[in-house]
Amino acid sequence: MLNIIPLTNNAFPDEDFDGDLAQSQVVWRGLQSEFQDYEIYFYDGSRTIQISDNVTDDFGPRVSNSQIVWYSSNDGDSEIYFYDGNQTRQLTNNTADDKYPEISNGKILWYQEINNPETGSYQTDLYFYDGNQTRQITDNETSEYKAQFYGDQIVWEGQDPTEQGGDLEILLYNNGQTLKLTDNQTYDAIQTIEGNYIIWTSVNRIAARDELFLYNGAATIQLTQNGFDYGSFDTDGQNVVWIENNQVYLYDGNTTNIINNDSFNKSNAQVSGNKIAWLGSSESTNYHTEVFLYDGDTITQLTDDNLNKDSLLLDGENIVWRVDNSVNYNDNHDIYIYRNGAVSPLATTSGNEEIIDLRGNNLLGAIDDPNGYYRTVDQVFLVTWTDDTFPILENPEQYGASYPDLIEAYGYNLEAFNQHYRDFGFAEGRSIDSFDEFEYLASNPDLIDAYGANGTEATRHYIENGYTEERPLDTFKAAQYIASNTDLISTYGGYFSNSQAPDLAGATLHYITNGYAEGRPADTFNEYSYLAANSDLIGTFGFDLEAATIHYIQHGYYEYRPLTFNATNYLAVNTDLIDALGSDRTLATEHYIESGYREGRPVYGDFDGFQYLASYRDVYDQLGINQQAAVEHFVDYGYEEGRARDTFDEYRYLASNPDIIPSYSYYSPYYGYVDTYGATYHYLYNGIAENRPTTTFDPVQYYNANPDVAAFYNGDLSQASYHYVQHGYYENRPTV
Repeated sequence: MLNIIPLTNNAFPDEDFDGDLAQSQVVWRGLQSEFQDYEIYFYDGSRTIQISDNVTDDFGPRVSNSQIVWYSSNDGDSEIYFYDGNQTRQLTNNTADDKYPEISNGKILWYQEINNPETGSYQTDLYFYDGNQTRQITDNETSEYKAQFYGDQIVWEGQDPTEQGGDLEILLYNNGQTLKLTDNQTYDAIQTIEGNYIIWTSVNRIAARDELFLYNGAATIQLTQNGFDYGSFDTDGQNVVWIENNQVYLYDGNTTNIINNDSFNKSNAQVSGNKIAWLGSSESTNYHTEVFLYDGDTITQLTDDNLNKDSLLLDGENIVWRVDNSVNYNDNHDIYIYRNGAVSPLATTSGNEEIIDLRGNNLLGAIDDPNGYYRTVDQVFLVTWTDDTFPILENPEQYGASYPDLIEAYGYNLEAFNQHYRDFGFAEGRSIDSFDEFEYLASNPDLIDAYGANGTEATRHYIENGYTEERPLDTFKAAQYIASNTDLISTYGGYFSNSQAPDLAGATLHYITNGYAEGRPADTFNEYSYLAANSDLIGTFGFDLEAATIHYIQHGYYEYRPLTFNATNYLAVNTDLIDALGSDRTLATEHYIESGYREGRPVYGDFDGFQYLASYRDVYDQLGINQQAAVEHFVDYGYEEGRARDTFDEYRYLASNPDIIPSYSYYSPYYGYVDTYGATYHYLYNGIAENRPTTTFDPVQYYNANPDVAAFYNGDLSQASYHYVQHGYYENRPTV
C-alpha cells in the first residue's frame, strides 16, 4: 500500500528537515504566522506535535528514536535543548554559543563557539552528552567542523594550527581517546558516513585534484589515484562507488573494479548491496539524463523519455529520482521510483517536488514554493509503501483502454486496472499505454466538440462508450494531415528538427486544438499519386504509402516534387489495362506502383489528344479543343466504343488544302520536312471553322497522273499524300 502523508501545508516556510525514516519520523522548524518565531515540530509516525513553544527562534532540529535535539537563541547566545520523548530539557546554560547538535540513540554532540580574546576570532570546541553527563571533547585554539556520530564514536574535521599548515584533518574520538585518521598537508573533508565506512576527500591544491579515502574501522584505504568526478560517489557501508573519467568504479571491500566504461556522461552514482545506479546522457538520449542500473550482472537503462533526471537515490530495492517536466520556465519536477522491475510514479503534482531523503520504504520529500527566494517549501510530505505496492500505473485508465478484455471485465475501474497490472499485466509483459487518446479524439471529431484536448476524458469515453460503439481508434493519420496542410510542414514536418523526424503527435494535437475548428482537411493528400508521380521513390518505398507521405513532408515539399500522377494518360497508352481495370484511375495508379513501374510501362507514350479530337468531329463538337478532356474521353468512352486513338491523316489534310502546304512543309534538294503537328493544330483551330476539306485529295488520281511516283511506292496509296506535300507540290505535279 502506498501512503502519502502531508506533514506541512501552510503559507509559511518550513526548514531544516531531518528524518529518522526507519521509524517514519520527521522533525523540522516552522512558522505558524508571519510575526511568530520559529518553533520545532515533530511527526512521530502518526501525528504532528509542536515540541517547542517560546518567544525565540529555534534552529537545527535532529531526531533519533523519537528523541529530538535543537538549539535556540536565548539571552544573546544559543543553548542546546533536548526532548527525550516525554519532556524537554535545556542541556547547556552559559554565555557561549552552543550550536549544531547531532543525536544518536540518546547521545548528543554539539559545537561551542567562543571568541578567542588573543586572536580576536571565533573558534569552536566539541561537547558530548552521553546520556548522563557532558564532556568537552576538544580544547584548542582552532576550529572543528562536520562532527558526526560514527557508531558509538565521534568523527569530525579539525583544523591544524597555522604553524602546521592550517589544513583540515580527520579525527576520531572513542572512549576518551582522540585518534588522527589523517595527518598531512592537504585539506581533508568528510563526505559521508554509513555503517563502518567513513568516506572523505583529500584536496591536493598543488595537484589540483581530489582523492577519495575510506576508513573501515580498522584501516585507511586510498580509493582513487587520479582524482574522481566531483560529487559522484556513494557508500552503503560495505561498498563504495564513484565515477572517475566517466567510468563507474566499485570497491566491494576487497577489490576495485570498473563496472561501466561506455561513452555516456555519468553522474550521481549510488550503491546499495549488489545494485549500482547512476545518471547518464549521450547523443543517443539527445543529451537528456537517463537512469541506469547495474544489478551485479547486467546494466539496464531504466528510463528513455528524453526528460532530464536528477536527485537519484538508491536504498535496498528502491531507486528514486526526479524528472524535469518543466514547461515554459515553470518548474515542475516529479518523483518516480523503480521497484519490482518497473518504473512507477511516486509523487507527481503540478508543483516542484524535491527529494530530501530515502531510507528503505520511506521517502521524505517537499514541494518547492515558487513565490520568492526567501521561502523554502510549501509542503513537506512523507511517502511510505510496502514491498508489494509496486508497480503502480501513472495513468491506469490508459492501461485499461489498451486492452478490450480489461474493459469487458472491469469497465472504468482505475483501482482494478492497477491491481490487474500488479497481479498479472506486468508478468505478462503487457504495455501500460498502447491506447492513444489524442489519436482517438482526432479519429472521432465529434468528441473534440465534447472534450477538446482532454485526453483523460477521451480515454474514459472510450472505455465507457467508444469501445461498445466500435468507434475507430486510429483512422486519423497525422502525416496525411501535415501533407494536406502545407503551412504546417515547416512546424511539424521534421525537416527543421534536430531529429529530422516529423512531429506526428504535435500535428495530431494541432488538429484537435486548432485544425478541426478551422475546418482544415484531415486527408486530402493523395499518397498514391505522389508515389506514382515520383517513380524513383517506388524503388525505395515500394507500396509503403505512409513512408511516401513522410517523404513528402520531410523532403518532397522542399524539392518541389510533383504531386499528381496522370493515371488517365497511363490508361490511354496501356489499353490492355482498360480491359482489366476499366477507367478506374485509382486502380490504374495502384497498378503502376505495384507492377507498371517494374514492367517499364509508359505513362505518357504516344497518345495525342489533338489527333484524337481531329479524328472525331463529334468528340471535337462536344469537348472543343481540350487535349486532356480528349484523353479522358478515350479512356472513359472511346476505347469501349472501338474508337482508334488517331485516324486523322495530316498529309491528306494538307494535300487537300494546297494553300497551306508552304506553311507546314519545307522542301529543298537536300532536306525537307512536314510539320504534321502544326497541320493538326491548324485543322482544329482554323480548318474546322473554315470548313476546309480533309479528304478531297485523291491518291489514286495522283498516281494515275504521276506513274513514276506510283512505281516508286509500288502503288502504296498511303504514301501518295505524303509525296505530294513533301515533293509534288513543289515540283508542280498534277493531282488529277
